[in-house]
Amino acid sequence: MQTVYMIRAKISHASQEILANKVQLQRKKISKQNQIINILQDQLQQKVEDEKEAVSDDLGQIAQEIANRVTKNEIDISSFSPIFQELIRIQCNQATKGIRYHPMFLRWAISVYSRGGLLWSQRDNRYVGYLDFEDEKKELQSFMMKCEKELQEELQVENLPNSIYSDSYYGINTLTAHEINKILFQLAANLKCLGIHTCGSICDGAGENRNHIKSFDWWTSFWCLGDIVEVNIGKNNYEKAKIMATNLDHSKFTVRLLDPFFPDEFQVNRNLLRQPMPNKLDWKINDSCEFKNPEDNKWHLAIITNIDKSQTFFVTILSTKKEWKVAITSLNLYIRLPYNSQIHWMNHKTINPITGTPWYFISDPTHVFKKLRNNLSKSHIGEGKGRNIREIMIDGKEVSWRHVQGVYDYSCRNKTAKISRLTKRHIWLTSWSKMRVDLAEQTLSKDVENAMEMIDELKEISAGTREFINYSYLYRQIFHSKKPLENLADSRLQTLKEIRDWFVIRDNQKTSTMNWISPQCQFDLLLSIQGFLDMVKDIFTLYPDVTIEPCRVSQDMLEGLFGTIRQLGRDSSTQTLKGYGYALNKFQITSLVTAEMKSVNYGTSNHTEMDLDYLS
Repeated sequence: MQTVYMIRAKISHASQEILANKVQLQRKKISKQNQIINILQDQLQQKVEDEKEAVSDDLGQIAQEIANRVTKNEIDISSFSPIFQELIRIQCNQATKGIRYHPMFLRWAISVYSRGGLLWSQRDNRYVGYLDFEDEKKELQSFMMKCEKELQEELQVENLPNSIYSDSYYGINTLTAHEINKILFQLAANLKCLGIHTCGSICDGAGENRNHIKSFDWWTSFWCLGDIVEVNIGKNNYEKAKIMATNLDHSKFTVRLLDPFFPDEFQVNRNLLRQPMPNKLDWKINDSCEFKNPEDNKWHLAIITNIDKSQTFFVTILSTKKEWKVAITSLNLYIRLPYNSQIHWMNHKTINPITGTPWYFISDPTHVFKKLRNNLSKSHIGEGKGRNIREIMIDGKEVSWRHVQGVYDYSCRNKTAKISRLTKRHIWLTSWSKMRVDLAEQTLSKDVENAMEMIDELKEISAGTREFINYSYLYRQIFHSKKPLENLADSRLQTLKEIRDWFVIRDNQKTSTMNWISPQCQFDLLLSIQGFLDMVKDIFTLYPDVTIEPCRVSQDMLEGLFGTIRQLGRDSSTQTLKGYGYALNKFQITSLVTAEMKSVNYGTSNHTEMDLDYLS
């Protein structure tokens, strides 16, 4: 059997000559970047001057106070983007010269001053309430991109090297999900030329996944001219239509309704189309359906109440209780299946437009597992009706965090009978402890499940919680397993399907959104399972002799590298591309110096074909 795994390589020992050359090259890069920044300062200062606005004396005093604190290095602005840092410096130098300030600087200054931030109302043209400045990142990002575009145009006029400008000022956040996906698809095509099969990407958030999926979705890449789809003609009323044409990026489609009374073609956006439900022939009494009401020509949820000997169907609309008769010859025109998005659920899959092969979007299983624990921690905790309070129910039984806390309380009362590893950190979660996967593992564990069944006061009331923990535990054990999958007959794949079906059924049974895990968590969980199952099937079909380790489908190793680099940068916040680059360079130089010291102490090693640019 051939095993698919990642190759890890040790950092080689480096000579003093290699180290000196690398340091000198880095100094040249930094010198060139500083030169460009100095050239850009004049253009940015003029832009700030043109967009400054007059403010009241009170706000002006606040801005001056914050400017003085920045000047005295009492406020750290190193984590901001270079353009925003330069904006702050310009305003700080001018703070004592008048009461005109750039709006973006003023918002930030007031946010720092109030520690809660002030919310700016465009309609009222004033600050109307408190809000953290972090929530205004979108406007800050828009301002930054506008600055970059204007400054880049000025650089082109002066014939300055754009490559240095891009290194200094452009970050990952300026790339859209569509552009990032195109980079990934091109990289996969290049790797395929080297014999490396790349078939998917891992994200850690529902919003992030949705952005990537909308960028290249399966049905958009699958539909061809002449295909039958359903189009939203208004107010969520879908009718069947034929695709007549499409633009190059498949973001717009020209369709024509199958209804002969509407022969004209019209163009719609992709989000107004969906894959049609299959036709059903064997309708029975009490079957749910959608009925097209001739009175308003719209589809309504209905139920089939009777079928007579002449094969005439009696249909009752649920909203109006009105009954209609439908002849069998007109059945497909007036009756259809209720739309079930799970049947055509293809959010986990698309087509690589360069290679023409399937590409899978997978949620990071480790993050999904922590989200399951976080959702449980908000369920039935008895702290009011806040927006984060959930009331998860399974067949009328509570899935409650109080049951987990009951296990902890029992352990505290009976310290000689240690039945679980629960501590205060597991029960009273903080923003930091929520990120620790080991705490989630010890909470959603067999030990806790068995303890609930053993403790008399929890045995009867914790049945729903035990069932939830059981399926969450199985999910974690499969994706965290180092035992490789050797073929499609592996029982763990069938268990994953059962876990997926269980979560889908429970989601469909909820009476309100509060009675189940959050939609974001449900989406991520289904994306991780379905994406993994289809990806494994695709790999085993193409390469029958390979084996797959489920634990490799994770961001843990990559996040370990990011954590090390961030630690060297002495900043736990989100960094700019420039600041992150400096931290990465520091990491590389530190590694080389460490390797050089080992060479001096323990002899010289062979580092042929190994250098800083070699990443495992």
